[in-house]
Amino acid sequence: MGASADKTEKWAPDPLLLTAVLADPTARGMADLDKGDREWVVAGLRRAGFTADEIHDRLRPCSRRLVLTLMAEP
Repeated sequence: MGASADKTEKWAPDPLLLTAVLADPTARGMADLDKGDREWVVAGLRRAGFTADEIHDRLRPCSRRLVLTLMAEP
């Protein structure tokens, strides 16, 4: 394998991240998460029945617009 293959890191969801956010909404904010984790948390909270406003409140500091953007992405 080449050197570039060694540097490429694949993203995988943290199985405990969503559990942590559900257990303690102040534990993680959007600023603490990378793009993949943001998408994972927003998707998980949506699946759990949270609205965009509820997700926004739970993951502060972040904008409602960011939450809506993440919700709109496939």
